[in-house]
Amino acid sequence: MTHARTNLRNAVIAALIGSDVAGSRVYSNRSNVVDEASLPAINVVTLPETSTQRDLNSSAYMRKLTLNIELKASDVNDVLVADVVDNFAETIEAAMAADPTFAGMATNVALTGTNFTKEIAGDIPIGVLTLNYQATYFA
Repeated sequence: MTHARTNLRNAVIAALIGSDVAGSRVYSNRSNVVDEASLPAINVVTLPETSTQRDLNSSAYMRKLTLNIELKASDVNDVLVADVVDNFAETIEAAMAADPTFAGMATNVALTGTNFTKEIAGDIPIGVLTLNYQATYFA
């Protein structure tokens, strides 16, 4: 049996693959570096999760999962990397908002914050935009 967290993460990945930001370059909890030729790329990372027992007579828990979507991209046709990732972020946010329950797997998946950083890989500036989401679900 697959854990509800795994099913939710896989549903997010499927939605992002369908968003046409990074094609099939959408990964789960990837720890190794993506090379410049593979950009743009998205990494879906599940982070801490809090759990509260639904009630004393139940083994079900309300879970609040921190889910980060990390987008890496570089300058495109002289468009600054910050503008590139902002444009991609708009598409990612729309894909995530299209079904905020992910077919009933969650009660809600909501954007809670965004962070932009810049890396230098060789001569190319790489922008990393992290969209932070909180997913609430019962399992």
